Amino acid sequence: MNSNFKHLFILLFSISASFLFGQKTRLDSLYEKIKTTTLDTNKLKNINALTFELVAKGQLDTAHYYCNLLFENATNLAKENPEKESLINKLTVKTFGDFYNTSARCYYFESKYGLAKENFSKAIPYYLQIGFKKGVGACYQNIGNIYYFQGDYEKALKNYLEAAKIYETLNYAKGIADMHVNMGSNYRILGKLDIALEHYLIALKKYAEIKDQLGIAMSYMNMGIIHFDKKEMKEALENHQLSLKIKKELNDNKGIAECHINIAAVYSTQHKNKEALENYLIAEKIYTELNDKQGLSYCYNYIGDVYGDMKEYPKSIEYLTKGLKVSEEIGFKDMMRESYKTLAIIYALKNDYKSAYQFHQKYTDIKDTLFNQESTKKFAEMNASYENDKKEKEIKLIKAEQEKERVIAEEKSTIQKIIIYSVLFGLLLVVVFAAFVVRTLKHTKYQKTIIEEKQKEILDSIYYAKRIQTSLLPTEQYIERNLNKNN
Repeated sequence: MNSNFKHLFILLFSISASFLFGQKTRLDSLYEKIKTTTLDTNKLKNINALTFELVAKGQLDTAHYYCNLLFENATNLAKENPEKESLINKLTVKTFGDFYNTSARCYYFESKYGLAKENFSKAIPYYLQIGFKKGVGACYQNIGNIYYFQGDYEKALKNYLEAAKIYETLNYAKGIADMHVNMGSNYRILGKLDIALEHYLIALKKYAEIKDQLGIAMSYMNMGIIHFDKKEMKEALENHQLSLKIKKELNDNKGIAECHINIAAVYSTQHKNKEALENYLIAEKIYTELNDKQGLSYCYNYIGDVYGDMKEYPKSIEYLTKGLKVSEEIGFKDMMRESYKTLAIIYALKNDYKSAYQFHQKYTDIKDTLFNQESTKKFAEMNASYENDKKEKEIKLIKAEQEKERVIAEEKSTIQKIIIYSVLFGLLLVVVFAAFVVRTLKHTKYQKTIIEEKQKEILDSIYYAKRIQTSLLPTEQYIERNLNKNN
């Protein structure tokens, strides 16, 4: 009957999954460390880790106890270490922020949404003091999730956009991926399913890059929802089953329940009521164990919807009434709206037109308060504003990059000119030197020629003088002959 809303529930739940589950740690190990270690910063970190783990496991009373212990220990540590005042103050501020943050998570699981929003809001100024922007972004995101569940889409989007701006300045991959999930949800509400699917695909890619299994499972879930809205049931079921497989590997009980509701929604739309009931009942059992009132409100309403399709009207009214009671208790207006609508249909089928009219009137009243034409317009304007801001930032980045490239190009051009001039100057020096060498060689050769000629002239003169001398002097034979005659 209300199959379209069945997947809206899962979509919204998957948005909030970014803060519902932490990594699995050994509780016993944390308990032991807290018990045996002295009061120092490591002890505070262990208490903080323990509170997150307890929240994920649904042990809310114990989590609240350790939140208070965290607050008390941080205060004592600051008093006992005045010489480290700056360090302790920073740690204390962070601890107080974590205290309110973790308390908000506890309240969320208890379906105390007002207290959850209040505590997330209290955590923000503490995180701002120490520059913990990622924590600030997470708080805005979680506040947006709560508003989304309560049907206040304008405030939800306002908080999502605050978170998106912070994540983008940090280049925080997971946060950016989460925001693509939220933007996809916004576009789904506006009926732009193809654009929503594009955002989910981007989110899936980013989650895969950072190996975030929970994010991957979330993306498959949301893509399954879009395929469901587009009446592509085969693709919807395949994506939900992929999500379920990962959730089981992560031992994420709440996530497993979500997947079973998704799968049940597909079967319910195909009027496979037996398979739908089996999956809804699995989810109901998990939510009962977790004492998750929000999850139970969904299950009761959806089970009542299936019984209505099976024409078992007394059972249908029984479950729808139980679901409505829980929804009213936690102030979950979206599910109240769907309960009123389905009860009106069931009573009409039973020919109880008075009751049918009463519930239809309640459905109309709450529908108008949740999402009227004016809020739709504002919602679209906020989306457009965000997209424009992104485009302006992208344009600024492009211009900055172009300016950077221009400066680099100018620097390269200057360097190239210097190199060219240097090479030309070098070549000129080589030419000058070569000319000098050639001239020197020529001059040397010329001098050598002159010397050789002078040397030849001198030698010729010497030889000539010797010949004259030889011709004027008597020969040795002549002298020897005359000497013999005298003897």
